[in-house]
Amino acid sequence: MPTLKITEKALATLPPPTLDPGAPPGSKPKPQEYYWDTEIKGLGVVVGRTGVKTFVAFAWIAGTGRKRRVKIGVAGSVRADGHTWTVALARKRAKELLADAAKGIDRNAEKHAAAEAISGAITLRQALALYGTELRDNRKAATSIRTVEYDVPRLLAKEMDRPLSELTVEAVQRIKERGRAHKTQTNRLLAHISAIWNTTLRLRRSTFNGANPVGRTGVQKYRLVGEDEPSRERVEAEDMAEWYRRVETLAPLRRDLQLAALFTGLRDANVTTMRWEMIDAQRGALLVPRSKTTPFAIPLSATVLAILDRRRVQNALQFQADDGDHGWIFPSLARGKSRRVMATAETKERRSDLAAKPWGAHRGEYQPTGERVLYLPGLHALRRTFISVGHECGVSDLDLRVLTNHKIGGRDVHERYVHASFEHLREQTTRIDAALWARLR
Repeated sequence: MPTLKITEKALATLPPPTLDPGAPPGSKPKPQEYYWDTEIKGLGVVVGRTGVKTFVAFAWIAGTGRKRRVKIGVAGSVRADGHTWTVALARKRAKELLADAAKGIDRNAEKHAAAEAISGAITLRQALALYGTELRDNRKAATSIRTVEYDVPRLLAKEMDRPLSELTVEAVQRIKERGRAHKTQTNRLLAHISAIWNTTLRLRRSTFNGANPVGRTGVQKYRLVGEDEPSRERVEAEDMAEWYRRVETLAPLRRDLQLAALFTGLRDANVTTMRWEMIDAQRGALLVPRSKTTPFAIPLSATVLAILDRRRVQNALQFQADDGDHGWIFPSLARGKSRRVMATAETKERRSDLAAKPWGAHRGEYQPTGERVLYLPGLHALRRTFISVGHECGVSDLDLRVLTNHKIGGRDVHERYVHASFEHLREQTTRIDAALWARLR
């Protein structure tokens, strides 16, 4: 938006909005143009199509996370005290409003509260709070809750205090177009809007209704292709031996981390945050108290139990100077002078391509450039590999979903009645363990 020192002379020369030179035939100029003062941050002038110029103040309200635009007055119009609005009076009033905002005083609060009381409308901010409470009550993962509570206020700041019902198909389509340059992020935002809408519709049906603006009858997500498309990579059967050869070149802790990820099929965060108190040595099981869905327990194969035995011994030696591994099975040291022991933060294995071909280019010719590249696929590719190998060796879909903590009961009513015994799951884990080693060797 244009900036300038707002003076009486400059005010007189501000033009109304004009049509962009490259606009298609039949287009109209935007309804308003904002000009911001270079001396008082937050003081602006809005020029409408008819040339009317309105002084405004724009500031964050301290302690609320809300940004408010407050109308000061129309230039040249008569005030209640008989004076007309001039640049000098607008500057004085803007300073007062900005000082109020810094103290947490919201001059528009009464207006918004009155509008909400009249319409009975729930705002997007209230709907988001309702959705967040629902997620917490259902014990969803803290990372999922943080993501939605971070994304929505950041990407929909202007819509937060408007009624949720104003998110019509047309409004959401504009939001989608606004995020065209970041399609993956925009798709995630559309999913947030849809989930918030559905939750509000279910819990506030008496005061809120209407069709979800996202989905089959509304706005569609971007279809991602090429670089934007989420990876579906797995380690193919013909690459398993090469993967194992590369893993064997890693430092012992990093090697064991990779093997544990492959032989459990766990999500990245569940592998890196494994702690000794989660291990039930008597049953040979891992108990995960917090996950993306619900707490769960899985049997551990002989390979993983052997990894745990190695880590107990090697962690004690490797972190002896740091008072041990502090309970982490795959610990690392924080960068800097603190030498704080923490869970492994970085799981990606990178190398200069002068030393080794990047993963994916190891089968053919490759011209090195000196850049750091992925030496191994990410841990989620190993999760896909675990599931794929389990399917190939005859483990049922239901058992695989239990072992990998995927949702059960969404597709078939019988799934809600099936409860596989722990020994049955151990047999499936042993079968996958053998199938993985057959491919690795």
